[in-house]
Amino acid sequence: MSEIVALHDEGRSATGIFPTQTLRDLIDAGSVTASQPITADLVQPASIDLRLGDFAWRVQASFLPGPDATVEDKVRAFEMHRIDLMDGAVLEKGCVYIVPLLESLDLPEDVSAFANPKSSTGRLDIFTRVISDRGTRFDLIRAGYTGPLYAEVSPKTFSIAVRTGSRLTQLRLRRGRSEVSPEDLLQLHAKTRLIDTAVDPDIQVKIRQAAKAVPGVIDVHEMRTRRMGADIFADMHVRVRPRISVSEGHRVADEVMDRLKSEFPTLTDVVVHIDPEDDHEDLPLVPLQSREALESAVRVVLKRQRVPEGVDWDARAFRLTLHYLNGRLMGELVLPRVDGQSVDPLACATLAEALVSSTALDQVDVLWMDS
Repeated sequence: MSEIVALHDEGRSATGIFPTQTLRDLIDAGSVTASQPITADLVQPASIDLRLGDFAWRVQASFLPGPDATVEDKVRAFEMHRIDLMDGAVLEKGCVYIVPLLESLDLPEDVSAFANPKSSTGRLDIFTRVISDRGTRFDLIRAGYTGPLYAEVSPKTFSIAVRTGSRLTQLRLRRGRSEVSPEDLLQLHAKTRLIDTAVDPDIQVKIRQAAKAVPGVIDVHEMRTRRMGADIFADMHVRVRPRISVSEGHRVADEVMDRLKSEFPTLTDVVVHIDPEDDHEDLPLVPLQSREALESAVRVVLKRQRVPEGVDWDARAFRLTLHYLNGRLMGELVLPRVDGQSVDPLACATLAEALVSSTALDQVDVLWMDS
């Protein structure tokens, strides 16, 4: 043990899970041994792959040996039969097996270990965990443990083929306390905010006021804020006049974001949703219409109504602006006025009625523009 002690003393201050280079040193020092050579590919960045041994015991049920017994002591009570793995064997779905591993441990007094399934094992739905002599917890090997390791294996979805050397689990070695107390977590959270927390109410009020001060903003609602570390994140709904253009609404949103980030340096990200009306009002949702289909329907009505006379609506363009407001689909139809031709108000009203009765529009304003 002199080499192990020397290695241990040299890095006594190092705590946590050991990296590759320390794992290799422990293997060289004899803290981790095996009945077959431990090749370089078994040592991962922070773990050692564990390999199934030469045989498996089929047992009646899962067990822990407890503080006064070895695994083999318990196997004698639960064993059903023994399976040779050297040439490969099938472990049946729903059965429990105990497999001695090729690796064993001779740990320093302040070095412990814990095991977990390899990711590929989980994807195959193979339940597996490691037990040790006189162990009282699965997958945890007490500090200073000397002795063999065993894998409990239980295929859950389908039977699996394994052989000596198959890798189902991996082992991590560590020094120092591995569990953080609730008190320590609270203290750390008070310093660095481990999880998102609410933003102070007075800051929320100031953020809302700054957003409402932007020209074009009528109201701010559904604002949500959170603090992650030193950073603040916010998202809000901003109400604007309902008939402004998309580009104007987008510009208002940009101005809100720029002003908030300027006035609140810790505001890392803000998402602004532009609303043409108050989301709190319980209004029916108007189904989204296909613009192409609606424009085609409008063109049919224009040709039928012949307003104005002499216009070929198959060739002439018009502009249709849609507003989904107050639970209704409203439109603004701008038509070209040909050669200064006068517009009959009655004909416009008749056209508007025909559009409402023949299309998905609930209301339409007909406007004229010199072509």
